[in-house]
Amino acid sequence: MKLNIPVFFKTTAFKLTAIYMAVFVLFSIVAVSYVFYTVNERLRVQLDTAIESEIAGLRGHYERLGIRGLLDHVQSRSRQPGAPALVVTNYQGRGLTGNIPNLPPGFLDLDRKMLHPLPYDRTRPDGEVERTLAMVRIFDLPGGFNLVIGRDIAEREEFKRTISGFVVISLAALALLGFLSWYLIGRRVLRRIDNMSATSQKIVAGNLSERLSIEGSGDEFDRLAGNVNNMLNRIEGLMVGLKDVSDNIAHDLKTPLTRMRNRIEAALAGDSSKADLRAALEATITESDHLIRTFDALLRIARVEAGSSPGVDESVNLNTIVADVVDLYEPLAEDAGVSITVDLPQEPILTHANRELVSQAIANLLDNAIKYASSETGHPAAVRVGLSEKAGQAVVVVADSGPGIPAFEYGKVVQRFTRLERSRSKPGSGLGLSLVSAVAKLHGGTLSFGDNNPGLVASLSLPLDKKHR
Repeated sequence: MKLNIPVFFKTTAFKLTAIYMAVFVLFSIVAVSYVFYTVNERLRVQLDTAIESEIAGLRGHYERLGIRGLLDHVQSRSRQPGAPALVVTNYQGRGLTGNIPNLPPGFLDLDRKMLHPLPYDRTRPDGEVERTLAMVRIFDLPGGFNLVIGRDIAEREEFKRTISGFVVISLAALALLGFLSWYLIGRRVLRRIDNMSATSQKIVAGNLSERLSIEGSGDEFDRLAGNVNNMLNRIEGLMVGLKDVSDNIAHDLKTPLTRMRNRIEAALAGDSSKADLRAALEATITESDHLIRTFDALLRIARVEAGSSPGVDESVNLNTIVADVVDLYEPLAEDAGVSITVDLPQEPILTHANRELVSQAIANLLDNAIKYASSETGHPAAVRVGLSEKAGQAVVVVADSGPGIPAFEYGKVVQRFTRLERSRSKPGSGLGLSLVSAVAKLHGGTLSFGDNNPGLVASLSLPLDKKHR
């Protein structure tokens, strides 16, 4: 992927890396500066203490032995290994003895209370002369003599240069490492985002089959891509469902509308009597009521699938709902010559759901069962309604003794306007089981089918209420 530098500098990865780097570098500089200052101050105090100690010792020699004794001691002391920078001068500033050959002009005019840097040539024990640096103090002696004494700080300065160089190299390496990390991480992030953007553009263009790539790393991009893909699957499913609904409406509603038009046209075309016109209008009203119920069912299914169902979810007693629905449909079953048996547990089974929708779903299952149980199968027309618990689910079972449904068509019957060939002679719109399936999905449940041999077993499973578990 070709890296777009202007865009790269605008990425969140760059901004976060820059902030972290700035904070870390600033903290490192403060920490190193503090350590450096503390060490340097400690060395300075040690240097002052050592020089004061040397001065006190030399002053003692001078007080006991005089100038001659001091010169002898300085000559001996300056030749010892690890000797301090040391010289005794006369009033003219000429060195009388010590290991400092020459003093810079005007050096003896400096403040006596301060330490002063003094570069000088020092003869090592092996005879080699090296240029070094000392911090010295000037001490006045009686008779115009001066004592210049100090400590060699060349090694300390070398140590400071080494530490400074190390700090500079470390900060440079840290900056380089931060830049490489930012470049690699930012490039990977930008590549993922560019891929997502390209896929999104295809989706916006109308290709709902496109999906965001998942690399399997389990990072936040994979989680985001998974959630977006799930959303796209849902949208694609809704779009396909909308297309199917539109096609089904155009197909299934065209016939009754055409029939209504032809009936009205026929009534108006001939010399129809008042009774004939009234009959035509009554048939048209009946057909219109059927269409209104169909559209009401479609609207309810759409609302349920969109999660905007009427009423509120609450803890409901399924025993009571099943019993009420059975009582409501018993007269219809009796007129159809269908017997209903009910098997309810003694203990109430609770689920957290919308009471109206659950009641409608169970009513649809029972209505279907009564409608098809009366078919001639050689068995008594009967419907069995049961309620039980299974694996944390409340299961409502409605079984009939009708012709049943082939297993390969179980998934088809929950689609809108689906009516199998053997059910074309029965009244209905093909939306009942669609509503039951939508209600089950809304509450996190399922609608499944099985063979009752003969007949169909429909099972509506809903999660148990937490209070019931």
